[in-house]
Amino acid sequence: MDRLDRIMLAFAVLAVGFAPFALAQQPTHAAGGPPESKRLAIKAGRFLDVRTGKVTPDVVVLVEGDRIASIGGPVPAGVPAIDLSGLTVLPGLLDAHDHILGNPKDWSPTASLRMSAPEAAIWGVHNLQILLAHGFIGVRDACEGLQWDYGQIALRKSIEKGLVRGPRIAAAGGCISLTGGHGDEDVLAPGQELPRLPNIADTMDQINVAVRHDIKYGADWIKLMATGGVMDPISDYHVQELSEGQMARAVEVAHRAGKRVMAHAEATEGIKAAVRAGVDSIEHGTLLAGSDPGDFPARPDGCRLPRLRPRQHRQAEGDLTNAAGGFRDRAEASLEDRLRSG
Repeated sequence: MDRLDRIMLAFAVLAVGFAPFALAQQPTHAAGGPPESKRLAIKAGRFLDVRTGKVTPDVVVLVEGDRIASIGGPVPAGVPAIDLSGLTVLPGLLDAHDHILGNPKDWSPTASLRMSAPEAAIWGVHNLQILLAHGFIGVRDACEGLQWDYGQIALRKSIEKGLVRGPRIAAAGGCISLTGGHGDEDVLAPGQELPRLPNIADTMDQINVAVRHDIKYGADWIKLMATGGVMDPISDYHVQELSEGQMARAVEVAHRAGKRVMAHAEATEGIKAAVRAGVDSIEHGTLLAGSDPGDFPARPDGCRLPRLRPRQHRQAEGDLTNAAGGFRDRAEASLEDRLRSG
């Protein structure tokens, strides 16, 4: 990884329409001595402290290797500098919920049937380049279909080895689901069924196997489908799917192996069951508003409830390429439910 790549992993640069140009600049050398190979200065026109919200003009950020060494002061003698005096510099962004494999604009129910695992991984490389170019230094992949053979894990390893440029990845494995649940990729008619994949778990024993399967192949997180979802033709986002007991078993197995657990949970009862089961992160939490806080057990480490809805944003922007009309209706309905629940 070259010096500029490391800076992209340390900082995001914001400039309307000019970020790619800025990141492509080559450093110039400050007068006073020979260039040093392990340090690099960034001359920021404006620097944002995300903890306080304060914007400071004309700040020099000194980077050593892939770490920030200091903020403020002059450019040290002999240290090469990148001049971003016309731009705003801030710490790199983190995408806490994404799905990096495949074509992000193809939401049709058969998308995964029309794309091989190698093609999905190549799409993943493309998607990661976009994230990196927009200032994201880390991404949490919130599960992928197992027909794509853990491509997200391969990409994580490739980035760690320097084979591919991209943000650091924390990856879930498969989307652990009931038969006919939100993570069941088999949407074909009776008599045309696909082979059962290891992410399908209808019993406690099958939960053990599904979780261990993901751990075996390198997952950082375990992803559970606590409720149905919107962007598939067979589940209902109002309905709880995995039982509280199944989710508690998954948490037990995952935590014993040092892994964390996230739960896709749209409907209130599924959210409550997932929290009681001990998951580390609730994804979406669409219909949570209006619930009594006493319904949730105290958690010393907290339980995150990301409420931003990229899918609903895509619906609002009309960015659901190849999605069937029924999917659009369901996305609109979920957005209306979210607005009604506060």
